[in-house]
Amino acid sequence: MNQLLFSARSSTFIRCWMVDTPMTVDLNEFEHPSWAAAAGTIAGYLLVLVLLTVALFIVPWLVFLAL
Repeated sequence: MNQLLFSARSSTFIRCWMVDTPMTVDLNEFEHPSWAAAAGTIAGYLLVLVLLTVALFIVPWLVFLAL
């Protein structure tokens, strides 16, 4: 199956061929230390977000209910 795509930069038409082959992913690509650092960064940010949400919303709400 092929289709024409319009390129806005050069104002020309580019012919593309869509290949119906399954995409294979080598999972060894994700063993690099940068992936562990990225996962740790995301986990750290989520932990801080949860702690701040509890400290700024849940604790005051519980104090309000206790009054």
